[in-house]
Amino acid sequence: MVDISVYQGHYKAVRCACLSLDRKYLATGSEDCMVIVWLMKDMKVFKAFNGHKGIVLCVCISDDGKYMASGDINDKILLWDLGNFTSRFLCGHYKGISCLVFADDGMMISGSWDGIVSVWNVHSGKCDFSLLGHKSSINCMVFICKDNILVTGSDDKTLRLWSLHERRQVFIIQAAEVRINCLIFALGLNAIIYGSGDSTGKDNSVKTLYINSWIQESLISNFRYPVNTIEINTTENFLFTGSSDLLTIYNLINKVQIKTIKNKFPIYFLKWINNDNIFYSINRSSLHFYSINKNTEEKIQFPGHYNKITSSIWSKCKKYIITSSGDNNSFPQDFTIKIWDIKSQNHIKTINFLAQELTCIFIIKKQKEISYLAIGCSDNIIIYDWEKDKITRCYKMLKSKIVNLSFCLYKKLIVGINSYNMSAYIIKY
Repeated sequence: MVDISVYQGHYKAVRCACLSLDRKYLATGSEDCMVIVWLMKDMKVFKAFNGHKGIVLCVCISDDGKYMASGDINDKILLWDLGNFTSRFLCGHYKGISCLVFADDGMMISGSWDGIVSVWNVHSGKCDFSLLGHKSSINCMVFICKDNILVTGSDDKTLRLWSLHERRQVFIIQAAEVRINCLIFALGLNAIIYGSGDSTGKDNSVKTLYINSWIQESLISNFRYPVNTIEINTTENFLFTGSSDLLTIYNLINKVQIKTIKNKFPIYFLKWINNDNIFYSINRSSLHFYSINKNTEEKIQFPGHYNKITSSIWSKCKKYIITSSGDNNSFPQDFTIKIWDIKSQNHIKTINFLAQELTCIFIIKKQKEISYLAIGCSDNIIIYDWEKDKITRCYKMLKSKIVNLSFCLYKKLIVGINSYNMSAYIIKY
């Protein structure tokens, strides 16, 4: 492969990144207080902003790709127009910006550690109005487009619903005895499902708030540790929750807890696989699949790694799943990539790497389901030929390990991102 360009600009760790809906722009925010935007089509720098005075915590791009917003630890929001290259600061918060979301009608919404929700007009750059009520940091928010309702969860133990049309709080509930960590909107139920908990263990639980009736319902309350993640299946009849020691499956139709699975290590991730009636979770050292049928649940475990799983990726037709392991700071050390056949549940292949920390995987599909693997291996990008079972290319990036990989089939470009730069390489098959 040939190095065609190295995009340098950040000199400290990248804290956030966002790809536009049309995949035209990539934005990165960093601890160096900079936001850098790349034009993905031509692989050229689109715009770099160094106006932030503090660490950039969040960045988002509007669905139409016209606007970009970023928030920093020093209470400032930077908004820029991607059409005419103009930018402006949005000032109003007095603590760090924790979350940003673009809404309808040219609105952008910000949540902050100061407990304030601000709604901004992206055309004028002015704050149309602020929503006051939270007494502590805002941790999570979701915008419900059909009702023009914003829902926020906070350290102050409350869940609040805000009407953006009426510019006021329409409902508040003491949703938990401790902080609210995560929330999702279930469209079919017209309800907010949220998880709470902290180190005190007072209210490590999952609850539902029905929007029409404002009735709160406790779903699961037997968690020893805080609820970290929530997932719901496509038909919204099963709810999955993960904490430090439990994976719970809850039937939302019958309103019964149908399965509780104890885990030795914390659950880092839950994901529902559409149309396959299967979901999977990742904990420290193994990958678990769970098949949900009408009245039964079948657990399929894929053991094999001796260290924590650092990344996983599905092939396009869901025939294979590929996992990587390897952390220089954990023991026993296991620097391997394993390929599994989902239908037969068999382990197909193991690729060994000697003392190289594996951080990310990307499947390059040429004609077959898998033609090549692009692997982030410490500070190297490795191209692995699936058919020939060997490494065909290796390129060393500068300064630090690879944190993300992406691929453009049309231009045959592999893009690697680390904490300091983005590099693009032409792959020769």
